[in-house]
Amino acid sequence: MIPRTFPPAPAWSADGHRIKSELDYTRGPEKTWVFGGLRIRDGIEITMIASSRSSVCYKQFLER
Repeated sequence: MIPRTFPPAPAWSADGHRIKSELDYTRGPEKTWVFGGLRIRDGIEITMIASSRSSVCYKQFLER
């Protein structure tokens, strides 16, 4: 192995490993679910937005 003669890139440590940072991932109240489908018999597209992915919302979508 040839020794490194130049400094590593900013996202890499001196021993050649990527520097890991914590992910900033949250689930907030602004999340919206979208249900969608296509009725084959007449070609109409059906969409519905819901605040949660529950069986109640899915049944409402199927009734449309």
